[in-house]
Amino acid sequence: MRALTNELFLRFSLETGILDAVNENIEFLSVILLILAVLTCFFGFNIYRAEFSVLVFIAVTLVCCFVMRERTDWGTVTTAFAVLGTAFAFFAFRWHRLGGFVVAGLIAAAAVWTLSRTLWITVAAGLLAGVLVLMFPVIVICLMTSLWGTMVLYGYRSDLSFLNGNGYVPFFIIVAAGFLVQMLVNRRQKLFAKAYPRRLEHWIQERRGTV
Repeated sequence: MRALTNELFLRFSLETGILDAVNENIEFLSVILLILAVLTCFFGFNIYRAEFSVLVFIAVTLVCCFVMRERTDWGTVTTAFAVLGTAFAFFAFRWHRLGGFVVAGLIAAAAVWTLSRTLWITVAAGLLAGVLVLMFPVIVICLMTSLWGTMVLYGYRSDLSFLNGNGYVPFFIIVAAGFLVQMLVNRRQKLFAKAYPRRLEHWIQERRGTV
């Protein structure tokens, strides 16, 4: 996942003309990615809207570069994606349900792609995760963000001694730990009116003896 994230960012840098600057600061950006992975793993539900806003800004920037590059000067292109990208990113932060759909879908698709490299399976996994967000928003967003953070951390496993060794037991332990921390931190979240479908929520309340 770390390699895939790096590849996509380098392509974005190439399209926007900042590749040289990125290459000069690659070690610093690697540390930033590590910090982001840790935050996403354990606090993904709290920051996924900001991450979605960044994704929207990147998408708008790429569209502007693709559509306008051959039609006007680079200064106009830069102004266009700076203004439009910022505006769309601002509104994207408020689209919490759409943000959850997109972020979870992209994470699921990226995870499957790293394993299978099969397009239709990748698309199906992304759509499934997105649909599940509509049904179980808090659970799925917490799980998917924990998964992404752990997969990026696993890309640093040669530098992190506690991730060394054979098997994927440490991987699933970190995913589970990140998920449980997020669910605990966000047990009183107010972003979604219902964290679970009504029937599931009623079943949980019955088990707790509150109904």
